[in-house]
Amino acid sequence: MACRPGKHLVIRKSMNILKNCRRRHVQAIAGVAGRQASLAGSVRSSKLAGVAGMCTGVVDVLHEVGFMRKLELPSVGQCRCGDVQIRITAQPILTMACHCKGCQRMSASAFSLSAAIPTNGFEVTRGAPVLGGLRNPDLRHFFCPLCMSWMFTRFLPEFVNVRPTMLENVSAFEPFIETWTRAKLPWATTPARHRYPEFPPMEDYAKLTAEFSQTMS
Repeated sequence: MACRPGKHLVIRKSMNILKNCRRRHVQAIAGVAGRQASLAGSVRSSKLAGVAGMCTGVVDVLHEVGFMRKLELPSVGQCRCGDVQIRITAQPILTMACHCKGCQRMSASAFSLSAAIPTNGFEVTRGAPVLGGLRNPDLRHFFCPLCMSWMFTRFLPEFVNVRPTMLENVSAFEPFIETWTRAKLPWATTPARHRYPEFPPMEDYAKLTAEFSQTMS
């Protein structure tokens, strides 16, 4: 991924600050440990808030210059009614937006969103999702049996395509690629880094997942 002028310098400085965040966080705690009890609470709050604000700001800078935020793990989610609940314990290997007609109809929206989660990092912790959408033994879409929320899709044994809007915290999600752009609505836009008129060629997936991994902050 090519850097804009000065981008490499911003990244280098930001990464150096991030390396010190945990150390300074510990120092902030230690620095108030010996103070009188009547003052410890306010001092602790101000120091930790300052360190936390610095670290958060650096992550925001990295995001602005091309890095993507990691999911907070474990990450939990549920369908609209809460009858089916899920838990994620691994970072996605790729994130996507799909504009195909099937996804438009199944999501009742302009496009669907997916996060490809390694299979061993995904589990249903409550309820029994049912198959929906087109019945295909190689492409299985799972829905809540009560509210009919489209929750995840299985089609390869290595990963599960989770609808990230099911998660409690979706602030970290951003599609890295978008597919079937030839079917997209004229006004529909995403911040995806790569766009394909249909699905990417199979030979592209290895480099896409490698690049996606490198952009995670």
